[in-house]
Amino acid sequence: MRKVAMKELMNKVDFRLIHSLRRVCRSMRYFIDQHKPTIDIAKLCITIHPEHACFLYSSSGKRMETVNYWNTNFGCLVTTNRKRKKIPNMNCFQTFMNDLELIIRHMRCVTEELRVNVHSSSDDFFDLFKKILESRKSQLKVNQFSIFAKDQDQIVSILSSLYPAFLKIIRIFYHVGGPLETKKLETLGQWKGAEELDINDTHAITGNINNFTHFSCSKFRIQSISASDLNVLKEAFLKSACFEYCFITYKHLNNAHEIPEFFGLPNFVDPNNITVQRWSFKYPNSCKDNLLIVVRPNSQNIHFSRTEEKINPNFGFE
Repeated sequence: MRKVAMKELMNKVDFRLIHSLRRVCRSMRYFIDQHKPTIDIAKLCITIHPEHACFLYSSSGKRMETVNYWNTNFGCLVTTNRKRKKIPNMNCFQTFMNDLELIIRHMRCVTEELRVNVHSSSDDFFDLFKKILESRKSQLKVNQFSIFAKDQDQIVSILSSLYPAFLKIIRIFYHVGGPLETKKLETLGQWKGAEELDINDTHAITGNINNFTHFSCSKFRIQSISASDLNVLKEAFLKSACFEYCFITYKHLNNAHEIPEFFGLPNFVDPNNITVQRWSFKYPNSCKDNLLIVVRPNSQNIHFSRTEEKINPNFGFE
C-alpha cells in the first residue's frame, strides 16, 4: 500500500519536488530512480559558465523556475528561488550534471524548447551531455532547439540525439571569429526534417545552398553565394507549398552579373537606389501568390518571400 501511494505521489509532483525528495535519504533516492517518474518539462534552458551553472525550466502552464549552482570554498551552493543548499566536497559542474541527468532521464513528454548556452572553452559539458542523451531508450522529443556554441561538433553532439520527427525549429548562435562549417549538420535527419532555421548573422557559414532549400522560414549569413545558387533557391521555393521566407546576408556574391540570365530583367528598380533590384515570379497553381526576390548589393543581403503583392514596373508594389 505504501509503495502504491508513493508511486501515485511521484506521478503528481514536478521536478523541483522530485529533486528535493531525492536528497532526503538514500532509500528515497533509490525508490525514485527505480520508479522513474515522468518529468513534464515544457521549456528547459541550460547555461554553463566556468564557475557557475544553471537551468531554467517550466512545466506546462507554470512559471519558469531557476536552479543555480555555484562553486564555493566548501563545495557547491545550490539556490532555487529563495532556498539555498550547501553540498560539501562537490563542485558546481558535477552537481549540475547529476541533476541534469535526472531531468533528461525522466523526460518522456514533448518539450517545447531546449536551449543550451555554453560560455566555456571546454568541451566537457558537450561530451557528458551527449552520453546522457545517448543513454536514453528513445531520443529526446523537442520542438525547438537553440544553442550557443563555438563549433559544428558541439552542435552536432546534441542535435543528433533529438527526435527528428518532433524537431521543427533550429536556432544557432555562434561566437567564434571564423566561419561556421555546416557540412556535418546538413547530413543529419534533424536538419533535413526541420521547418525553420535561424543562425545569427555575426559570423558567416560555409554551407551547401542545396541543403537549405527545404526550410519554410530561414535566416543566415553565408560566406559566399553565386547567381546559380540564387536560381537553385528560386526553383525550390516555387515548388514548395509551405515556403514563407528566406533572408540571407553574405560576404561575397559571385557572378552577380549573371543574375538576369536566370531571373530576367528586374521587375522593379528603386529610382532612389538603383542597386536594389526586385523580381516577382508567379506560383504555379496559385491565383494570388508570388515569389518576391529582392537583392540589395550595398547591404549585402537577399530576401526571398511568398507574398500576394504584385510589382508594378513603374510604381513598385501594388
